[in-house]
Amino acid sequence: MTIIRRRTLAGLAAALFLSWSGTPLLAQTVGGALVAGTYAGANSLDPHFISSTTARTFLSGIFESLVTVDENGSPIPMLAESYDVSVDGLTYTFKLRTNVTFHNGQALTATDVKASLERFGRISPEKIIMATVTGIDTPDDHTVVLTLSEPNPLFIDKLASPASPSSIIPASEAERELNEAGFIGTGPYQVAEWVPDNRFVMSKFTGYAPRTDAEGRDGLGGKKTAYLDKVTFLIMPETSSRIAALESGQVQFVDDVPPATAERLKSGGQINVVPLETFQMPALVFNFAKAPTSDIRVRQAILAALDLNEALPVVADNGPSTLDASFLYAGNALYSEAGSEYFNQANVEKAKALLAEAGYKGEQIVLNVGSLGIMTRMGLVVNEQLTNAGFNVLVQNMDVPTLLSSFTTDEGWNLATGGFGVQPFLGAYSWQRMINGPTNLSRSHNDTEMDALWAEFNAATDVPARAEIFSRIQGHTYEQAYFAKMGNVGQNYALSPKLGGFTSWPGPVRFWDVWLEP
Repeated sequence: MTIIRRRTLAGLAAALFLSWSGTPLLAQTVGGALVAGTYAGANSLDPHFISSTTARTFLSGIFESLVTVDENGSPIPMLAESYDVSVDGLTYTFKLRTNVTFHNGQALTATDVKASLERFGRISPEKIIMATVTGIDTPDDHTVVLTLSEPNPLFIDKLASPASPSSIIPASEAERELNEAGFIGTGPYQVAEWVPDNRFVMSKFTGYAPRTDAEGRDGLGGKKTAYLDKVTFLIMPETSSRIAALESGQVQFVDDVPPATAERLKSGGQINVVPLETFQMPALVFNFAKAPTSDIRVRQAILAALDLNEALPVVADNGPSTLDASFLYAGNALYSEAGSEYFNQANVEKAKALLAEAGYKGEQIVLNVGSLGIMTRMGLVVNEQLTNAGFNVLVQNMDVPTLLSSFTTDEGWNLATGGFGVQPFLGAYSWQRMINGPTNLSRSHNDTEMDALWAEFNAATDVPARAEIFSRIQGHTYEQAYFAKMGNVGQNYALSPKLGGFTSWPGPVRFWDVWLEP
């Protein structure tokens, strides 16, 4: 086999040292128990069916994959020591690290990888990644060979995605169906307890084998060190409760801190506030399968009615935000303004004309609103603006796990508050599952033009070609009104000054390489 690419972490140590935002070694403290207050629970903690920001945070320290993403969202090896790709792009050979064990003490082998990837391709929301894989072979205990039916230049990028990661679990667990697999991974922490909607607890895995060819953490990869003995996540939907718990010392970390509260905490000097300027893209998701939003004119009327100059500050709670139509953050090589004519139109008269053309006669439009603050605020302002434009809106308030479950069914909703966290950070390829294929959020079941666009994108071999195609994908998404992007928003984390080593980034919150000072 002729090799055209080989990727390892060897040789990257110096770069990782420069990019790693840890604290000098002498300041690090081993031991202790951290308690974190988080705004939401998770509807599923299956290692192959992760669909929320909170679930990614819970499980990012538990499970690992063959490849993962670095601090900039680019793929790097994790459980793979290295990987090779054949000249024709059809064969991917992964060499596994030989010192890795699962939390149950079992050594990682190629058999586990094969079974895990097969399960991932069967049940994951991101299973489209495996659609072109025709075979998984294990010539020895530490070699896995994937054969593709056609070249897929972005295959490694997709396999590394943490959106719903291709976690490696024991082969015996991979035989189990959705939500029946145990929490047995290879990460620096192992699951100690999970009480849905109450708490998630993980403890240090003393048998963890970190990579030795990196200086420290790098995104979800690099050298991971579990300094803490235990991390407990308390599910605390009420912002005031989280902040009170932090100020009283009950917890040492909280997320989703409102801007005004963040300013108060900073001025007090007793709490550290860590901002994240680009946290997510809040969006109003449309259901293609349920009337009246099954009519494109009704969906386009909703886009026309939204005044984001008024709505975005409300959604962002007057915190960091930008009005930007692109599905990717500024600076990305595939950034595009395609479809911006549909963004922030604030044109009620156009909306009414489209409704009249569609024959809309006041049929009920069901708006599902999640319990997160950002979703609640979105629901309030969207309901007001759509009602003023002549829509008959019925608001259904629900917890976040219930909201996420609604995206898997055609019935019971027309609109839903949502948001895209990792997609604008990871890049264009990560949008496919959101807007294409059988698990797309908008329940679009026969958009052949979208199918063709993604097929063209996945076959493209250079960045300029992908940029042009993704521009058409973004434009088509706006034209068909898959969702209404509200803008870009940031968020704040607040933490005890005793919590060292924490840094924010657009991926899951990381509690390895952090510690509690005495």
